[in-house]
Amino acid sequence: MIPSADPSQVDSTAHIIQVALTPVFLLSGIA
Repeated sequence: MIPSADPSQVDSTAHIIQVALTPVFLLSGIA
C-alpha cells in the first residue's frame, strides 16, 4: 500500500486490520 513505510508501522497496521476484520469473518462464517 505505502511503499515507504516502516516495518513497525506496517506490522501495527496489519494487526489493526486483522483485529478489525476478525468479527466480520466470524459473522460471515456463522451467517
